[in-house]
Amino acid sequence: MLDIMKNKIFIIISFVFLFLGLISPFLTRFIFSESEYGVLGTVGDWLGGTSAPMLNLAGTILIIVTLRMQNEQLVITRDQVDKQNKIYEIERFENRLFQFIGLHHSIINEISVENVTGRKYFKVIIDKLKDEAREVCRKYNCDLPYDAIFREIDFKKLSEAFEKIYEEYIVYINHYFKNLYRTFDFIDINKSINYKEKENYAGIVKDQLSEYEIYLLFLYSRSGSCTKRCRNLLSNYYVFDKLTEENIVRVICNIV
Repeated sequence: MLDIMKNKIFIIISFVFLFLGLISPFLTRFIFSESEYGVLGTVGDWLGGTSAPMLNLAGTILIIVTLRMQNEQLVITRDQVDKQNKIYEIERFENRLFQFIGLHHSIINEISVENVTGRKYFKVIIDKLKDEAREVCRKYNCDLPYDAIFREIDFKKLSEAFEKIYEEYIVYINHYFKNLYRTFDFIDINKSINYKEKENYAGIVKDQLSEYEIYLLFLYSRSGSCTKRCRNLLSNYYVFDKLTEENIVRVICNIV
């Protein structure tokens, strides 16, 4: 807005000088009498000396204004192109992200192990995990009643149970974990969005997960099968909220 006002002022000034340059020869009629015109020299010198400076100054100002306006137009065009490119990059990013999410649901729908399909399989794994955790605890507390063993389960024993059932049950959904890792990695490495926007997109992915999936994902992130990069991504985007090693045992053992 300020640049537009400056250009208008320059244009007005240039027209003032242009006007003065055009009327300057006629102003002499009010300054000199006809008998004194001879002192002005030749007509050419007279017109050149009175009109040319004003006209040259007006032309110079108009050239400056034109260059300024062209530069401002280039800046505006460049900004528009940058905005269009950003919109295009975000649209392309979102389309790719929703493909990842679609693949996530396809992987879940295609799960079929021992007549258990879809998300029901995650509950089966949790139940197997609880049973295996009991067996792990019985090695250390063999004299305790079966129902009392739960109170002796800690995260170390739960992790040991997770490793035991991994090859037997979780290996069937290993590609599920890999796709989730690629999804969060795709969000994290994108340069067209800032961190706050990345958090929002990561939240969309997290909303696709059931509580059983989050519990298993937490244990997977603490296992040797999960890479450091994957573990950091899940932590940085708060996939587990307030879930910790201390309360995961209580949460899982209280699942109905």
